[in-house]
Amino acid sequence: MPRMPKRLALYLILATFLSLTVARSAFAHGVVWREDPSDKTISLSFMYTDQSPMKYSKVQLFSPQDAEVPYQSSVTDKNGGFAFMPDAPGLWKFSSNDGQGHMVSGELEVAFPEAPAPGGQAGPAPAPAPPLASGGSKSPTWEKIGLGLSLIVNVFFIAIFLRRKPKVKQTA
Repeated sequence: MPRMPKRLALYLILATFLSLTVARSAFAHGVVWREDPSDKTISLSFMYTDQSPMKYSKVQLFSPQDAEVPYQSSVTDKNGGFAFMPDAPGLWKFSSNDGQGHMVSGELEVAFPEAPAPGGQAGPAPAPAPPLASGGSKSPTWEKIGLGLSLIVNVFFIAIFLRRKPKVKQTA
């Protein structure tokens, strides 16, 4: 096998380094979930007058601070349920629309419970910080190693392919 020119070797090393550096940003963050056990969660149920649930109807929720931009947009579950965690006390406005001409709207006054603070003075109750749980894809180390090796092998084969000289047809 012929020797690889120094310039080509340098380009391959540079390309491999840049590829690994750029590819690393794809693993910058994973996805996790956590359960937030809090007494600040508010659950609403939307239903028709015959008590059947408004399944998968669109819900818009507006905070006391901004009546123009929704705090949360969502859909109800199959039982017509919807839950949210307010971040401020005050008058919250909501509406639910099933897209078939049925709509309900309302207002809900939210007040956070007060708990005695250290020293006996009343203050807002601190929310517990539950641990994060893996709910998504955190790439294992072997997957990262495999991706890196695959990248190096592919760069090597591309270099060999580009280095090959085309066969010249001989005419008689």
